[in-house]
Amino acid sequence: MAGELTRFERRDEIAVIALDSPPVNALGAELVASLAERIAAAVGDPHIHAVVIHGDNGIFSGGADIRGFAKEHSGPTLRDAIAAIEDAQKPFIAALEGNALGGGLELALACDYRIALARAKLGQPEIALGLIPGAGGTQRLPRLVGLAAAVEMIVGGDPVSAERAKELGLVDAVVGRDLVEAAVTFAHSVRRRRKTSAMPVRGDAAILDAKRLTADRNDRGGLAVHLAIDAIEAGVRTPFDLALAFERELFERLRASEQSKARVHVFFAERAAAKVAGVPEVRTHLRKAAVIGGGTMGTGIAMTLANAGIEVMLIDVDGDALVRSRERIERNYDSSLRKHKLTHAQVEERHARIGYSAQLAAAASAEIVIEAVFEEMELKQEIFRALDRTINVDAILATNTSTLDVDAIAGVTRRPGEVVGTHFFSPANVMRLLEIVRGKYTEPETLGRTLAFARQIGKVPVVAGNCDGFIGNRMLAHYRREADFLLEEGATPQQVDRVIRDFGFPMGPFAMVDLA
Repeated sequence: MAGELTRFERRDEIAVIALDSPPVNALGAELVASLAERIAAAVGDPHIHAVVIHGDNGIFSGGADIRGFAKEHSGPTLRDAIAAIEDAQKPFIAALEGNALGGGLELALACDYRIALARAKLGQPEIALGLIPGAGGTQRLPRLVGLAAAVEMIVGGDPVSAERAKELGLVDAVVGRDLVEAAVTFAHSVRRRRKTSAMPVRGDAAILDAKRLTADRNDRGGLAVHLAIDAIEAGVRTPFDLALAFERELFERLRASEQSKARVHVFFAERAAAKVAGVPEVRTHLRKAAVIGGGTMGTGIAMTLANAGIEVMLIDVDGDALVRSRERIERNYDSSLRKHKLTHAQVEERHARIGYSAQLAAAASAEIVIEAVFEEMELKQEIFRALDRTINVDAILATNTSTLDVDAIAGVTRRPGEVVGTHFFSPANVMRLLEIVRGKYTEPETLGRTLAFARQIGKVPVVAGNCDGFIGNRMLAHYRREADFLLEEGATPQQVDRVIRDFGFPMGPFAMVDLA
């Protein structure tokens, strides 16, 4: 047996195969080889009527082992294991404990039936790595859920809940517990195969043309989006086997591309950035926070915290500013509601987590206080002196300064070790980057807690030293300087912005300044 990364058991006439390669059952070479052997054993046993595949560790599979992309393997591939399922004369049932993503979902799609726990998430996120599904995802998913939903899942990359998957026809049943037992019971009742590959593609191909137009506007220069649409279209216009081969050809083209290599680098860099030498791994979970300053940044930060389930008090001594903050937050949530990104219940929950006050004392019980007033050193120092006298002694004192000296701010308090920079980028409730600025006084424990907080609110934390502009703004200063030189040499702001947008940036330097 190729390693002990899978387990095999018989329950009467049902074979149960478990993926057991923590933490996410990544489909690396060894796990796939073991899975292929288990499938062969189950298919070759005349006493087995059906096969259940599930994952241990609270997850079905997080997808391919990205670290293995650049390596050559002589053993069976995920495509081989899927082909063995396709060729079998016995029904296969995928039992989805938790995430079934990327190659994990493709494995589940190759099965005849799918049963999921209510908390499961299903998705094809390969587009984030500049890739497309490479083991049949662009062909089987449209046959199960239709073109419109498949395009959104593959091109958008966002996973869907188990309930939504059931609505789409992606899973056959959703259960609250005892998933494997439910899958085995279901397997006993199944008497025929239901190959996804034999199903017709549902939906109007015009959906693909419309998506191409959107891609041209929103994904300038992005190769993966266009090739994903091409692969899906092949399933509409050509036989399944030919479309499957075409999908693989496009996948290999993308895997060798500079765009995908860059995105894979970013994938690993984001994870490496969160691990800082000498800083303890903290697993804190904050419940209460305060934000000082009701401007654009403060409002965005407050929404970020509320979206992550944290109770937040938004504080501004200017009552009119608080009114504007509340109105801005209401508009933002109403927009999300209209775009069906949030439900009414979710909007109400988020609103309920945000309080408003003109008194600094309202921050007294917060576990983290984030100052987000405008860039004036004396004002920030005045606020930190007051916070030092007011808030919980264990609270993190954070400043959202984008350029000022964090040490000078920390120095006016009696607890400079708890002071840290948390530089959000605008709009704070959208942008994923969070610079965490470590001053000369910042304690390792404070830094560890702040890193954990960043992960809790869904940000990508990058630790910076205390210097002018930290990291992002130091780079932007040179970027903006060169743009200004182009104006001096006769270009217009619109011309500069257009070139930068065509290169792939969401907006040009002058539009960015206008927004800020």
